[in-house]
This record gives sequence, structure tokens and C-alpha cells, in this order.
Amino acid sequence: MNAEPPRIEYVEARRALLDALTALLPHIDAFVLIGAQAVYLRTADRLPGYQPFTTDADLALDPGRLADLPLLADAMLGAGFEYSGEPGIWNRVMRRAGFPDDISVPVDLIVPEHVAAKAGRRGARLPGGHGRTAARKSAGVEGALVDHDPIEIASLEAADPRRLVVKVAGPAALLVTKAYKLGERLSTPHRLMSKDAGDVYRLFEATPLREMVRLMELLVADERSADASVVALNFVRLLFATPRATGVQLAVEALGIAADRETVTTTLTGYSQDLLAALQ
Repeated sequence: MNAEPPRIEYVEARRALLDALTALLPHIDAFVLIGAQAVYLRTADRLPGYQPFTTDADLALDPGRLADLPLLADAMLGAGFEYSGEPGIWNRVMRRAGFPDDISVPVDLIVPEHVAAKAGRRGARLPGGHGRTAARKSAGVEGALVDHDPIEIASLEAADPRRLVVKVAGPAALLVTKAYKLGERLSTPHRLMSKDAGDVYRLFEATPLREMVRLMELLVADERSADASVVALNFVRLLFATPRATGVQLAVEALGIAADRETVTTTLTGYSQDLLAALQ
């Protein structure tokens, strides 16, 4: 367990996520938590001393499961979020007594590209009156529609007793999302984030290979997630299957003293090679 209490910005970010989920409860069956929040829930307490929380949240959205009301925009505005001006990105400014700076917490509502309406470049055109700016569409997150489990999410402070159950993306879906994101940015290295590669290491370290293979086979077999999963596996090969690969170097940088270079390199390359071989 992490002995030190979480930093104030992490506490406020969790509070903002719970506020968003509470506002979206009539639609909760349509949402799956993805991104770093999901990775940390899946790998809790595995790497003492390494970043256990994050200050943002990503929610994948299945438009076919949305309720008619409340409208997503109304729900988010009612929960204290502001529309950023970019489709699907909602910001909440948190203020904490005794903490000098405002804490900005973004929550992204994301429709997987495979199930999104074709019209529009970034905004996801949703059914009913939900409009085309409440959520954005993105490729690479399709696996969350297939690989997920309900997990209880709790507040990080004793004064807030809330606990909500939400679908959380599983390890294969998260691997696809992270590898896809990193792979798409290989041609623009300044956009690569070492934390994303560190999250891949966390997923490998926490997930037995046999389980990852089983889940990945489900993703490849499902029409909704097959294309993105195949692309992501090719990126896994490019990013993590050899010691000098970009993803391996980024993970070493991200993990710092939480895991030594040799362990990170051996884990990433060995797991990647075994995963790819098992899926051939």
C-alpha cells in the first residue's frame, strides 16, 4: 500500500470524477472508464512510489446505450463542468481551502470511432438531442466496448463517503488504447508521453500473460474492436518488442527509480514477444 496520503490535486480529481459519474448516472450503462484512471485501478499498489493517481479522466461512450435524458451537456454543466470549446472535453476548476492554486480537472467523453457517426471530423454526432459537441470521437479506444468489468470507485478523502460502481476497461483494452496512442505519435516525437509507456509496463507487470492473450483474442474477434486491436498489436511490436525500441526507452524514463532499467526492458520485451507469438 502507498503509505503517504494522495496529493491534493489527486483527491480533487477523484472528487470531480465522482461528480461527473453521479451526474451521468442515468447513462451509466453507456460509459466505460478508460485512460490512466483505469490503468491505476487495474494496477493498484503494484509499484510503490510510482504515480498512483492522475488529474484527468477519460470516459468511453457507447452511443447506442445512451438514455434520452438528461442531455449530456446539461448533466456536465449541472455538475459544475465547463465546456472547453473542443468536442467532448469538459473542465472543472476545483478550489481547496489552504491550497493556493486552482486545480483544473478535465473529463473527456469519447465515442470510439468504429461506432461513431461518420459525419464530422472530431465531434461525435450523438442520437436524440445530445448533439455533436458533448463528446468527441477517437480511434483506438474501441476495445473498451468489449473488455470491461464493473469496479467500485471510492473517494480519496474520509469526508466524502461516496462509492460508485462503473465499468472499467480491462487490461487488453487499455493496452490497445495506450499502444495505439503511442504508435500514432511516432511520427511526431514531441507528442510522445513517457507516462503512456510507463502505463504499458504497469499493465504487463500486473496481468498474467495467459489472461492478456485471452482478452486480446476477444478484441480481435469482435467486429467493433478488431481493426484497432490489430493496428495496436503492430505498434506493440514496434514500440516494445526490442530493447532499443522507442516505447521501452520511454517506459524507462517514466518509471525512474520505481523500477530499474534492466527490469523494465526485460519485462516489456519478453512480454511483448510472448504476447505476439501467442496471437499468431
